[in-house]
Amino acid sequence: MSIRKPIKLEMSNKLRNYLSEQNILESNDYRCNFDTIKLKAKMSIEEKEVIYSYFENGYYTDNAYWQVLRLKQFGITIKLNPRNLTWHSTFNAAIEMSPKFFHLNDVPYSITQILTNIDWRCTEMHIAFDYRTNFFESVTIKHHGNQSHSEYSGETIYIGSHQSNQTKNKIASYDRNVKEAKRNNNITHKYMNRFETRLRFKMDEMRLNNINHNLICERLKKYLFVSNINAINGAWNRNRLLKVRKDYSYYEKLRKSNKKKDKEIAASIREVIKENREQLENIYKLHFERLLSFLQFENLDVLYSDFYVNNTEEAS
Repeated sequence: MSIRKPIKLEMSNKLRNYLSEQNILESNDYRCNFDTIKLKAKMSIEEKEVIYSYFENGYYTDNAYWQVLRLKQFGITIKLNPRNLTWHSTFNAAIEMSPKFFHLNDVPYSITQILTNIDWRCTEMHIAFDYRTNFFESVTIKHHGNQSHSEYSGETIYIGSHQSNQTKNKIASYDRNVKEAKRNNNITHKYMNRFETRLRFKMDEMRLNNINHNLICERLKKYLFVSNINAINGAWNRNRLLKVRKDYSYYEKLRKSNKKKDKEIAASIREVIKENREQLENIYKLHFERLLSFLQFENLDVLYSDFYVNNTEEAS
């Protein structure tokens, strides 16, 4: 089994200039991080032996897998040998990476080798965009009319069914400090207003050693989220959006109304949000090198180069 050598990946000046023009460079107003990544793989016996060579003991059994190894100190869980035999035709191993993993100063060598030398497929990727704004003064609307929109206890907004495994894209928008208080955690976040995109992929869409950044950006480009309504020009625009934030059914009634005037108001609200939306895809472009720093190995070089070319031509 070959060991892939780390490489240094640098952002091209062309891309950096483009992002600078779009006001997407490093900002004190937001943070961008992975919250969760879920992986699956169909491993050979030899590849399983690699995992066993690093982690011989500590496994337990749960309802879905015969062997589960939770490395709590590193924020990663490895799952081997599913109980459901039909799964084996597609995958026989899974990994779940939690927020703690993405805040490690150093990823252990054993975990790096497991991640980089097995053909893992990313099936779920949660990207968190955190802002220093008031959750109740931000707004998000459905980017597709058939999606569900729900709000729980006035503190979390979901777009797309958060309980369904079939939905490709889901959104969770919430106040992080409210969440911490409910968990009795003595934690206060400066960047408290979270817009979390929960992207799901088919196994052939997103290889961990060949991340399809363009697909991620295509998904992010659809989201309609304004982090600070009060920063929008025009009192009419601000008041309408605050009304939508307070009562989303107000917007839905306008959108579904048979009256021409109502539909025009709904269309104007949507247009204001589109014009002032957070450019999540450009924020991701700025940060993806840092986000994926634990995967800086050789065969990513060509992909990153292609990604830069594809996304800087528009700016030239």
